[in-house]
Amino acid sequence: MLKISVIGGSVSQAFGLEGQGIEWPSLLREQIADEADVERVSSIGFLNPTSLIRFIKTSKPSDVLIIHMGTSVGWPVIHAPLERLLRPEHRHDAAFHLPTTATISNRHLVKRALRHTLRNLLKFSAFPFGLYRPRQSIRDLESDLASAFIEASKLASHVVWMQHRTLGYRRLFLERWVYQRYFNRIQSQVRRRAMEFENFHLVEIPDGFLSQDNFTLDGVHVSSQGHRKLATLIEKSLRAAGILQNRDGFTRFSQEIA
Repeated sequence: MLKISVIGGSVSQAFGLEGQGIEWPSLLREQIADEADVERVSSIGFLNPTSLIRFIKTSKPSDVLIIHMGTSVGWPVIHAPLERLLRPEHRHDAAFHLPTTATISNRHLVKRALRHTLRNLLKFSAFPFGLYRPRQSIRDLESDLASAFIEASKLASHVVWMQHRTLGYRRLFLERWVYQRYFNRIQSQVRRRAMEFENFHLVEIPDGFLSQDNFTLDGVHVSSQGHRKLATLIEKSLRAAGILQNRDGFTRFSQEIA
């Protein structure tokens, strides 16, 4: 039986899901239980290529390693020394994240709107001075990704990379612009790697997935429906690559992921 390991950011967790929400690695385990053992090695908040390298080096070998890289690598964050001037509750990356669910209370809505306006003013003010930018330098992105690819290939016979996409509709224009630069750079390098090495596979999230139904309110993390579709997308990709045996009548993908 194949051993499949998963390393991902918060987008591979049931982050922000209410009730009985299940993340896609667990759903994938259920779908292919008779063919492979799926183990979620870890979900690392704010995962970037630098932290990915460190974690791969401490992980155990497997037949297939699935890497689900989130959006934190490209979203800008407040940097020191400005960070030291903020209130304690704002001195961390998550302080500037959008909520995953809505709040019904009008008092909370007003308070949230005020905080949102103040945060945006701070972002616009800090950006020209280089105090609001991604923690992962875009200059180091190519070399860090190359190192991550090499370390991942040492750990598993097949490496599957899925670069997360986001709706981004509630983000500022400058945030979407910075994020898109990172996304394009990563996607280009992963595509090139997949073309050069038969044991390296890129899973591309289709445009049809970019619907609010597949995301939580923040437009970044994945809804219960989104996790089900990602599990199906991964299964279909593993079968297309010949890692899992093709099954007759495997047509759920075309219906579920669109």
